[in-house]
Amino acid sequence: MRRTAEEAAERGPRRFQLDDIRPPAASLGRAASLGRRELAAGLGTVAVAAQLVLAPVALLIAAILTLTGRISRWRPAWLLLPAVAGACWLAAVTVPVSAAAVDAGSRRLIRAELHAALHPALLLHPALPAGAGWWLPRELPLALLAGTAEATIMLWLCWRRSRPRWRPGAIAVVRRRAAAAAVAAARTVTASGCAIGVHPSSGRLTGFSWADAQRGVLLAGPSSEQLGQLGQAAAAAAMRLRKTVIVVEEPDHSGGRAGQIATLARRLGMPVAELSAPDGQTADAMGRAIRSRRVLVVAACQPELACAAARDLSGVLARLRDLGLRGDCLAWVSSCDRVDPEIIGSLLELGPATGTSVLLSTTSMTCAASLAERVGMTIACTMSAERSGAVSAERWRTVSAEGRLVVPIALGPAR
Repeated sequence: MRRTAEEAAERGPRRFQLDDIRPPAASLGRAASLGRRELAAGLGTVAVAAQLVLAPVALLIAAILTLTGRISRWRPAWLLLPAVAGACWLAAVTVPVSAAAVDAGSRRLIRAELHAALHPALLLHPALPAGAGWWLPRELPLALLAGTAEATIMLWLCWRRSRPRWRPGAIAVVRRRAAAAAVAAARTVTASGCAIGVHPSSGRLTGFSWADAQRGVLLAGPSSEQLGQLGQAAAAAAMRLRKTVIVVEEPDHSGGRAGQIATLARRLGMPVAELSAPDGQTADAMGRAIRSRRVLVVAACQPELACAAARDLSGVLARLRDLGLRGDCLAWVSSCDRVDPEIIGSLLELGPATGTSVLLSTTSMTCAASLAERVGMTIACTMSAERSGAVSAERWRTVSAEGRLVVPIALGPAR
């Protein structure tokens, strides 16, 4: 339907109020950021072009060092090698001579580039400018220092955007092999606690202190075999210090850890007692083990037996607390997801009061998530995933990160 001129005049012209239209703060921030990026890109292009004309040697060195750093994933400290080499070379050549060589080389390069621009046919037969044999070697020290500085800036900008996974150096590789051999030989005693593995990047022994263990240490991961290796390393350190070791484990899922712990205890000269079926005498056996500083392995094949053994252990520690005594022992509850959470909480409360290091291990992600906030330290065994593929290492890292500390562990071969 058409409008007539009279109808348009009656309705009047539409007014648009543009005075109140203001761009949002987010748009202004994006515009400012885009402007800074464009300015930085422009300045970088000018710097590269100027250096390509005046000092291409330094630009070539910077490109080689930057490419080397990106491919090798070495730590930034390796850039000290070319920097020190350039400084020593510059000290031998002297700064005035090197600066004069840079000036002479830049002048001759500009002349050669202008001559090639006037006669493009020379580009098919490139040649070094006259006198390059004198100024080029003397220019290299300053070029090496300038190229190293530029490579440092470029690599720093790249590392700032993405956190690289550093490749361990030769020292870290040697240290890692020595530390793995120490863990495999059950030499896991440290100055303040015990070592249970090797840090994959630095190669140093990593673990926890006995003071941290009294507040509770949680070993979480999808592999029961790896958790058993971690617990065995902690038990070996406690045995070497002649601490009482009480292990409540599940034989069907531990890969025979009871036998390995008993063998290690006999090798270290520690008396060993084994209970194949917990009964009413379990609490008495635990009390005798604490008094005589021996190793006690309680094999709990069923969840009911595991709960009963953990309850007896809690009762023994409660009596020690009431008497004002300290046990100086390590209590390792394997597969703690089978034990009542109230009993686990009681053990964590009695640890600092009785000097008992409480070690818990579980392959249950739900149990690990619930205990991560209650223990003093969480150690994630994230080096391998479950064979079925249902649980990945990254998910375990996320669960255990809810605790106070996550330590990536690289395990050495168990003996």
